[in-house]
Amino acid sequence: MIARVLEDVTAEINGYLGSRYTLPLPSVPLAVPQWSEIAPDLTLTDTSHNLSCRESFRARERINRVVVRGYLPGGGHLSARLDDREHGLNRGRSTFPAGGAAHLLVQHDPRTAITNLTSSAGSLHTNPDQTWQITEEIAFISTATAQLAQPAISIDSVIWLGNDLGGLTLAPDGTTVMASTAGVAIARVMVTVRATSWQLLAPDRLAGLDEFPVLVRVSGTTSDAAGDGEITCQRGDGAHSGADISEPLLSHTLAKLSRGRAEIDAGEDLQEISLSSIFQPDAQPGRIAEIHDALMGRAWRGKITSVSHQIAGPRATTAMELRRVFSPA
Repeated sequence: MIARVLEDVTAEINGYLGSRYTLPLPSVPLAVPQWSEIAPDLTLTDTSHNLSCRESFRARERINRVVVRGYLPGGGHLSARLDDREHGLNRGRSTFPAGGAAHLLVQHDPRTAITNLTSSAGSLHTNPDQTWQITEEIAFISTATAQLAQPAISIDSVIWLGNDLGGLTLAPDGTTVMASTAGVAIARVMVTVRATSWQLLAPDRLAGLDEFPVLVRVSGTTSDAAGDGEITCQRGDGAHSGADISEPLLSHTLAKLSRGRAEIDAGEDLQEISLSSIFQPDAQPGRIAEIHDALMGRAWRGKITSVSHQIAGPRATTAMELRRVFSPA
């Protein structure tokens, strides 16, 4: 009868042997402040279970507020320069007489909107939009996409310099070019580009000088890629904000809430505990364990982060990694 019981126990243990396993955490992890408010999933004592306990502490920057969104911030293109085209509005000039006019070109993609132009001196006036053609060589590096150096509104001609990946299509962002197939290739493309044009009228004199520089600042906004909205996770006063989290895989509120709570928990003053005990089949990552530690003279709780089991002859043991709120002696 005793032999039969030992066989059953050994068979149960052998199911856990040979590898370290990690189970998925709950979709909404239990927040650190709530660890002391619920019944623990596991209770271990020095006399009945614990064999050894080792603790360490790593200081972290505190975080108790974080914004989580289910999309990536949108990119965009915004550039400004003098109209340096040979037959452009400046007729190839790069310096201008005091009191004269200099023409600027501002380029942006469909995702970007110009919000403001300001100059350190003089006045700015709009010109008609400028449209012209440029030729550019773009590289496909084992992919079906390549990037233009500046936004375009159309692809007018294509010459493949070697491998031919088929027809080219301009993506809605105006800078991504998509080929029919992926590969390693170079294409010489002629594209049509468009720019908003501005005229800067400089004063005749500035601070008594007839030679002076003028600074023009262009600012704009870009829209975010389509995706789920954002939530704010906060604990306590929320005075310590962490970096925003943007991830398209966070597709619903529970996923974003779980990610935000995990980030805030990581910002708590948590100790990392390594614990060994006799075999504990109920120990699983994500569960709350209560430890009665005679050496410290009190009990503490922590969340199990990893579990492994070992068997050596008649002895079976469980090794656990836990995190607990830091409590200095």
